[in-house]
Amino acid sequence: MPTQHGGGGGGLGDLVDMTLRLARVDMSVALIFAMHCQQVMAVVRHADGPLAERLLPALGKGNVYLASVTTERRKGGSLLSSDSTPGRTPAP
Repeated sequence: MPTQHGGGGGGLGDLVDMTLRLARVDMSVALIFAMHCQQVMAVVRHADGPLAERLLPALGKGNVYLASVTTERRKGGSLLSSDSTPGRTPAP
C-alpha cells in the first residue's frame, strides 16, 4: 500500500519476499496473504475517483480487508457464483 494512503510503501519485490518467508512456515497463510495483496494491488493500480478516495485510506489504515470471490463461504471456489452482496459479508 502506498505511503500516501497509510501503507508501508512496499513494492512487488517486498510482496514476493514476504510471501516466500510465510510459505516456509505455512503455505496456506502465504496463499491467503498473497491473494489479499494482489487484490489490494489491483485496487491501488486501477481505482480512481470516489472509490479510490474512500477505499484506499481505509485499506491503508487496516480498517478494510479485501478477498476474492474464491474465498467466499459455501461456494467451493466457483468463480461464476456469489452469495455476497457487494460490500457485505454473508452470514455463516
